[in-house]
Amino acid sequence: MVIVIRVCLILGGTMVSTKESKLSWRICELIAVIIVVPLISISPTLSSVWIVAATIASIAGGLSLTLKGPKYVEILKKFTVSLFVISILSGSLYSLAVLAKYVYTKSVEIPVNLTPIINESELTITPEPIEIQLYTTPDQLKKEMQSNSQNYFTPICDNERLNSAFISIRPNIMMTDDITEKQQLLFDTVSHIIDTSTGTVKSGDFSVLNGNRTYTDLLCKATADEDLIKINGETIDLYSDIIVAREKAFEIGKTRALALLLSRDYYNLGRLYNTLGSKQEAFNYYLKALEYYNIVIRLTTVNGEYQNTQSDVSYMIGQLYHSIGDIQYIDNEIRTNAYLMSLTYLKLSCSTSQDKFFSEYYSGMLAHKLGIISDKDRDTMLKDAERFYDKCLEYSMKKSIRVNLYKFGANICSELIVYNNQYNPKNKSLLNAEYIKKQQTFLDNIERLKNTM
Repeated sequence: MVIVIRVCLILGGTMVSTKESKLSWRICELIAVIIVVPLISISPTLSSVWIVAATIASIAGGLSLTLKGPKYVEILKKFTVSLFVISILSGSLYSLAVLAKYVYTKSVEIPVNLTPIINESELTITPEPIEIQLYTTPDQLKKEMQSNSQNYFTPICDNERLNSAFISIRPNIMMTDDITEKQQLLFDTVSHIIDTSTGTVKSGDFSVLNGNRTYTDLLCKATADEDLIKINGETIDLYSDIIVAREKAFEIGKTRALALLLSRDYYNLGRLYNTLGSKQEAFNYYLKALEYYNIVIRLTTVNGEYQNTQSDVSYMIGQLYHSIGDIQYIDNEIRTNAYLMSLTYLKLSCSTSQDKFFSEYYSGMLAHKLGIISDKDRDTMLKDAERFYDKCLEYSMKKSIRVNLYKFGANICSELIVYNNQYNPKNKSLLNAEYIKKQQTFLDNIERLKNTM
């Protein structure tokens, strides 16, 4: 490229003859080489454009020094010399700015957009705006439980992987009879695992990774495939290609941001398989997403500042377990443990997040579902759900979300009335009076809001 610069300048130099113009030409050549050589390594296209512009301006400037004649020639000389000077100065300043940006981006983590592709079963996490996510509703789950379908699904999974994914099936937790004690023990165990895992894996050096062409090309390919999904829709092949590219990049350098992307990618792939009715594949990829979330925790430093905090990660893991429990006709024991794990991670998210609404909203939904699928702890879980829903109603929210909460609240009242009729027949009138009144209030509020929507 230096040779190209010299050729351009020599050709221009042959067009001038005075001693002054020759001197100015040598200065031009020196400045051009100083500016363009570092620029080439950053942007060959930009450097080429600048060479052409500077050469044209330099030729004009050189020619202007040889012109003799009337006043208008003197004006042309001043104009072309000014063009030459402006070209050199602007090129220099722009090159310095690009170089500064290049040095900075090599030394810091490249920001990664972790916002999930918007669809019915995903949630945009903080710091992006949060929107409601569609899960299996308690009503839909109840109908599923009451159906006589022969499609009950028991996932094929080795015990080691299952025990790693579902801490709730550990003997010391399983043997705890009281559901409240079990939830607290599970919370303490998960909290301890996170605390002892945090920062145990060292992240790749971004100053090295950002300069690795193979690494950046793989990430660019994955991003291009994501753009295709936004344009053409989701496909198994596109998600698989994204995962292959990012896992190859992850082998080159392990970073927290990339692990988060892979967690989301596997979650998306599992969710897509689930919508297509491939339950085993959905279960497998959900667990793979969980493995990467655990890597995210290990790559998180205690005092690190991240776009997606540990609270966000806990929320996403809760989201993942919720989706596992929502696989249609999945084994009831796995479903119960998936919902319990989800509740635990949402509780962790609540404890550190400033925006607690959705953690509490989905905690209410999970407790509601556990009340439906459980006989022994039904009243406890239903009352927990009632508490979460009542707390959520204190927040300001969209009317559509408030309608959902009123519907869920009315269902809870109905479930507790049935429970009292079955298990507390002597005191059912007294116990049910409050729930009958509360249920009617919810139903009235639903009608009122519908008329204003």
